[in-house]
Amino acid sequence: MEENFRVRSFSNPLNALEFLRTQSVDLAIFDIKMPELNGLDLLRHAREIHPGLPIIFLSSKNEDADQLVGFSIGAHGYVGKPFTKQLLLLRVKAVLRRHAPMTNPTMKLIEVGSLVIDRERHLVQWEGQDIELTVTECLLLISLAERPGTVRKRQQLMDACYDGAVFVSDRNSNYNRQGYCQDELFASRIDAAGLC
Repeated sequence: MEENFRVRSFSNPLNALEFLRTQSVDLAIFDIKMPELNGLDLLRHAREIHPGLPIIFLSSKNEDADQLVGFSIGAHGYVGKPFTKQLLLLRVKAVLRRHAPMTNPTMKLIEVGSLVIDRERHLVQWEGQDIELTVTECLLLISLAERPGTVRKRQQLMDACYDGAVFVSDRNSNYNRQGYCQDELFASRIDAAGLC
């Protein structure tokens, strides 16, 4: 079975953890019984660094109770030893399929009239010209552009920009709204695109 996976392996879990601190990976496979740091603790530390990282346990501890512990702390798969290469590859592919990022390039772009927004890179173009916006401004614009002409409540706009992670007082948002309204060019672009 020929596969095109790039693999990094570590004999020491602390080295694997150090690698995860500096690199992004699509999936990790941990053994449970390891020196210095067991796989369960390694999973907990890996989650602190990469919260959404898919993790499969590969272990000789393959009783139901062991698997339940692995799944309960967040493993996405569990393969008991001994195993075949085919079984492991099928499990890896299944987990990667479930956690695959959005790959349709048209879903990454929003186009409304002369306005084009790249969701992933937070880039905005108006009539082919790049428009410099802050990330927050871009998120606000994305929220409006996803449903042109729809009236949005203040809280919906704040949630789109901050995802509930930051408190924004009425005073801050009113000041910002006044600042945007004074920028006639910004206001005219939003009106021309039919976003308000």
